[in-house]
Amino acid sequence: MGHEYTNARMHECTNARITNHESRITNHESRITNDESRITNYESRITNHESFEEIPHTADVALRVWGQDLRELFASAARGLAWLMADPDTVQPEKEVALDLTAPDAETLLVTWLGELIYLNERDGVVFTEFDLEEVTPTHLRGTARGGRAGEIRRLIKAVTFSNLAIRPTDRGLETTITFDV
Repeated sequence: MGHEYTNARMHECTNARITNHESRITNHESRITNDESRITNYESRITNHESFEEIPHTADVALRVWGQDLRELFASAARGLAWLMADPDTVQPEKEVALDLTAPDAETLLVTWLGELIYLNERDGVVFTEFDLEEVTPTHLRGTARGGRAGEIRRLIKAVTFSNLAIRPTDRGLETTITFDV
């Protein structure tokens, strides 16, 4: 389950990104078109975002999340969690929490990070929507989360799971699918 993010692996990811640069440019117009349709189509707008998307799951809720590096991936996962819980536009960030977390590997750290945000939501009724992650390595996260009470709760998230959780390098950087118990 543990992953080492060595310079060689990051070099492979960089080469893949360079190789796929032309296809990303070609797909740019379709993304713009998709962005415009999300503005006019509420259903599409609420299920497909720049750094995460909700994907079908039989009994629970799942998100596919991506980022250029671990820091961006973890922030995207937290934004996706906030979106699952409530409409982030209704949250006024009035509470700030400093977090310093450790784990034996990146997947466990991701579960610990999201689990902490879920716990704080249950304890304080706060949905965290802004994240300043100062340091994210495969075994350590240090940063600040800001949030507040949501105008409307979409769903109660009970827990984050390890179900099929694996952080993988892709042409976008890093990607994972996260399953939440509801």
